[in-house]
Amino acid sequence: MYSSELSVDISEMHYEVKSQGTIQGTRLINIKGSIMTPHDVLRTANLVVNLKNDLPDTINGEAILTTSGGEHAIAFGMKKSRDGSEGNLEVRCMYLPDGRAAVSYQLTQRSSRYGSLKASLESARETHRIEATYENKPST
Repeated sequence: MYSSELSVDISEMHYEVKSQGTIQGTRLINIKGSIMTPHDVLRTANLVVNLKNDLPDTINGEAILTTSGGEHAIAFGMKKSRDGSEGNLEVRCMYLPDGRAAVSYQLTQRSSRYGSLKASLESARETHRIEATYENKPST
């Protein structure tokens, strides 16, 4: 476990940054931090980052920033398998319509001659989907 603290005074204005975290090799990272400033827009903010890594197959994580104006978060996951990979990314923010947007994908490659992709982009009001396949057939 580690912790750090930085305090700075500039032109009679006080800034402070504190953090603490746990890092377990490349498998697990947890970090918490806080910022204090004299500015109304960002007087105090807290940041939490969690990352779980099961290389080479899976990685998941999230980052959450909390300010006086609200919470902003990003969560993601990626998983690799023998014949492809899949993943997702979700953003939660009060500035997005209904506060959320997400992207996901699934990529399959069974051989060098065949592959497929499925992807979607989701918002509060719409979902867009993309599907594509690739097949290389020898001429007869």
